[in-house]
Amino acid sequence: MTPFRWRRARLVLVPVLGMIVIAAGCTPALEPTRSGPVSDLPPFQEAILHDGAVTSAEFESAVLATIACLEERGVVIVEFEIRGGGWSLAYESGPEDSTAADQIYEDCYEERLVFVEEGYLAGFDPPPEAIEAGRRAMVECLQEAGVDISDDATSTDIRAVVDSDAATWFACTEVRDDAEREAGG
Repeated sequence: MTPFRWRRARLVLVPVLGMIVIAAGCTPALEPTRSGPVSDLPPFQEAILHDGAVTSAEFESAVLATIACLEERGVVIVEFEIRGGGWSLAYESGPEDSTAADQIYEDCYEERLVFVEEGYLAGFDPPPEAIEAGRRAMVECLQEAGVDISDDATSTDIRAVVDSDAATWFACTEVRDDAEREAGG
């Protein structure tokens, strides 16, 4: 299995047998990465972000616009789902040495979704106790799976596991998210 590539806004790319899987979920508040006025945004995203807030419906419309962009540019969508404040997508990436579909994904994501997603995820601001509950659950899950990580691991330590054991890290994010929700996040 090819390793994960970490993406802003907790998006994760996972090349698997010629496909790419992307997942996003409820995270602590994020600062948008683009500086400057909203008018510098791609027009589609500017229309959504003009009022400074992103609703679930607006987020969903941006995700669907990204999917439409991919399809319009010839990317074959294998699987797609919007669920629980996040989304997942699998598309054919072509031959192993081809990056064409990945570049199209990057272009569509930048045009239709990146800043909308950041704004939407910024609306999720779990309390510190929920974040800590999620961190503890993630560490315990990783330890139970045999990953050598300390009880007091930081979020940076936890994210580093993705480079050495992506499948376990990804599975444990679900445990973390459940623990955060149970703790009020």
